[in-house]
Amino acid sequence: MDGAGHKTRLRTGHDCADSFLLLDHAYSASGWQFPRSRRRLYLVAIAFVLLGSAERSRAEEDARKTLIVTAKEATQSETRDSLELNGDLIIRSDSWRIKADSAVLAGALDEPDEISVNGAPAKFTYQREPQSAPISAVSDFINFHPDAQRLELDGDAYIEREGQQISSESIHYFLDDDLFKTGTQGRVRVVTQPGNEAD
Repeated sequence: MDGAGHKTRLRTGHDCADSFLLLDHAYSASGWQFPRSRRRLYLVAIAFVLLGSAERSRAEEDARKTLIVTAKEATQSETRDSLELNGDLIIRSDSWRIKADSAVLAGALDEPDEISVNGAPAKFTYQREPQSAPISAVSDFINFHPDAQRLELDGDAYIEREGQQISSESIHYFLDDDLFKTGTQGRVRVVTQPGNEAD
């Protein structure tokens, strides 16, 4: 990706194992009793079902691992272990979205270990499932660890989740567990709407 490029699509995926290799063994172990011609038909039918399922699984996995990055400028380090992005920045995957002024992606570009962003403010949105309520986070600085599903907000940090708003100078938020921890600097304010309980 050159510095003038505005969009980079990173897609990863793994080749599926050949399902045919286990079919004959599965037939023998099951004790099925079919004529040889019908046996071939059943094996072929099973193979299509397995391969079709494998293709769907691969497509879903690829979608989960796809990152789409939009920025005015992008600079990759000489060691290729980080990418610096600047200007009108948007990074999104299937379940989360970041909007900021600048960012550094550390680690492999298709599966970064850490995404550090700055903004005025920077914004992060996460939706665990299509039918679930989104979680929104706003802060001057956001540090996101995709593998650990951990979010670190620093500077006028604010999180809004279903029925609750949390504000503090700094907040650590654990997306998988839906838990938060605030820093020791400044005060914390938690507003819970009727029908919801504060953690």
